[in-house]
Amino acid sequence: MNLDKSVLLLCKGFPPTIGGVETYSEEVARAYLGDGYAVTVLTQTSSPAGWSERDYPEGRLRHFNTGPGSQLQVFGRMLLAFRRAVREANPSWVHATTWKPALVHMAARSRLPVAVSVHGREVMNTPRPLRPAMRRVLRRSAGVVAVSTSTMAQAEKALGVPGPVGQWRVAPNGLTFDELARTSADHSRAHQEPVRLLSLARHIERKNIHGCLAALADIERHGSLDFEYRIAGSGPMTDELRQLVIEERLEHRVTFLGRVPDAEVPELYRWADVFLHPHTHVGEGNDFEGFGLVIADAMSFACVVVAGDVGGPTDFVRHGTSGLLVDGLDHRSLVDAIVAAAENSKSGNAMGRRARTHVLDTLSWHKHVGVVADAIGAAA
Repeated sequence: MNLDKSVLLLCKGFPPTIGGVETYSEEVARAYLGDGYAVTVLTQTSSPAGWSERDYPEGRLRHFNTGPGSQLQVFGRMLLAFRRAVREANPSWVHATTWKPALVHMAARSRLPVAVSVHGREVMNTPRPLRPAMRRVLRRSAGVVAVSTSTMAQAEKALGVPGPVGQWRVAPNGLTFDELARTSADHSRAHQEPVRLLSLARHIERKNIHGCLAALADIERHGSLDFEYRIAGSGPMTDELRQLVIEERLEHRVTFLGRVPDAEVPELYRWADVFLHPHTHVGEGNDFEGFGLVIADAMSFACVVVAGDVGGPTDFVRHGTSGLLVDGLDHRSLVDAIVAAAENSKSGNAMGRRARTHVLDTLSWHKHVGVVADAIGAAA
């Protein structure tokens, strides 16, 4: 199939609204622009309602925001905008960045091929009354693109039939700070101690920051490592984590940074020697680490990562080579992994350097949208 260079994006959300799906949608839009596509985005976000144009370094896209309202009102406005975009932009295909916006494509009875992105949580936590609609969207899609093999498995399970239907592909996410990481100075430090540890995550149970603190308290008691630990982010467990720091007498070792603006995050990665993210599948109902973008981002700055051995990061973290995978619920294993990561960092950072090379070579938004286009083309 010779795809025309025009794509229509259906997005649940888009910046300036902040969120994972919103960021994903913008990165995908920019990747299409960079590849020479004409891009139209239909979404609901916090910008002024109606049609507008947005400029990026990669080019200009056309943007429609439904504005506020009930779900029925928002759906109706997006359906009308979809029909207008099809008439005026003449797209050759549609990319829904989550499954729910793809319902607009279905309601319009459009014959345009549609690809649907799957991230994980949104298919695992679909309310029972909406599951038939979700399955119908996935079955009818010309291409279903999951951000990791673990996410693909969850999507196949949610579909409720043996094996996938249509063109199903795994397309890893790109990196958040690709250009900055590529131009970052060599990740080495004149002073090897204290070892600098960093976590950047929402403060919820499955992110397992409490497990990191328990492990570090054990390490502190045995005097086996001189370290400094910074915790960025916020969430429902923040107060509990602060109390745990006091109980474990780690106040002189641990600093809470709160929510860090995106522009300041690269400097945190440059500061850190070891990035701690030993996530688990515990808490928040049906949830798991669908990809692990902050882990990949930390690797792109040559941090040695300690990540959970479940979910999406198992696709790009090679245990013992480009990072350490650990059972976050196994206290002893987590202690040993943190010490090993710190020792690797102090002795030349070979693991961090390999991690940086690996993710910069394999993870990009350009490659991601290329897989989407291939899936559409193969289904034609």
